[in-house]
Amino acid sequence: MHTYPIYFPHETRSLNLPQNYKASTPYHPTSHIQLFTILIHFKLIKPKKCHKNYSIKINLCPSKHHHSKLSHIFTLLSLSSFSLFPPKKTMANSPSSETEIIEHVVLFNIKDEDDQDPSKVNAMVNGLNGLNSLDSVVYLTAGPILRTRSLPSSLKFTHMLHARYPTRADLSTYSLSDQHVSVVNSFVKPICDDVFAIDWAVNLVGPTVPRPGSAMRFTFLKVECEDEKEKILEGMKKIKESLDPFVQISFGENFSDRGKGFSVAALVVFPDLIELDGGEEYEDQMRSLIEKFKVSDDHFIAVDYVVPRLTPVTPVTTSVE
Repeated sequence: MHTYPIYFPHETRSLNLPQNYKASTPYHPTSHIQLFTILIHFKLIKPKKCHKNYSIKINLCPSKHHHSKLSHIFTLLSLSSFSLFPPKKTMANSPSSETEIIEHVVLFNIKDEDDQDPSKVNAMVNGLNGLNSLDSVVYLTAGPILRTRSLPSSLKFTHMLHARYPTRADLSTYSLSDQHVSVVNSFVKPICDDVFAIDWAVNLVGPTVPRPGSAMRFTFLKVECEDEKEKILEGMKKIKESLDPFVQISFGENFSDRGKGFSVAALVVFPDLIELDGGEEYEDQMRSLIEKFKVSDDHFIAVDYVVPRLTPVTPVTTSVE
């Protein structure tokens, strides 16, 4: 076993890992204990080698002797089992590397949100985040929309999911998987009255897995004229070339049939919310592009989202007969 430091946003922890970086230690409870699972993205620092992004899925058991808030989870909960997954071959970690990727975005509207049972909303978000464990998924996050910057008057959305896949076939495999179908039928459909989905292919420059805390702005346009569509995509390419290389931009033509006629998508990823709010150059250029082609407010969606610091997955319950 080797001990490597794991760097979280505000602190450092150490975890003993086997030499092959994969482990599974079953937990055998002696009493009825409820477990829950969290998924953490972290950076593994290996001596004399480059940094690599990893994900760890941990089943945690509440300690018998401690009770505290979730913020102290690593000091007050005992480790019951863990599995460490190295980055998939499709992941790109260098700012200059390019990876073919499929972007998948879903917007949800929680019906009667003010009167909706919060536990049902949390169950939906946890269920969606649990889909990150599927083999076809490179990256997935789900949660509440931070803010809506532009939206047709006929639409309303409260939550969203953003995911990435190596190929369109992987996206299809994800969509048809039993786990995905179960989450949609059990948690999404009962509380959502509208769903919007948009997908596009892109040669992505930079990391395929955004860091926790990354701030994103999604822009979707409804453009019916093919010539204008091509010119807008060309304009987005110029915006990408003009910005800081550490600001990731993804854009492309939608191929989903659940996009309500929206045909062009763009995503910009900033390191954090402060950088996003200060990204006037991107905002000005995108706004100029939209105004140049006279895209009306009813044909324009823009929402902001922040990748959660911790991405929870579906709770696991263990009992002893």
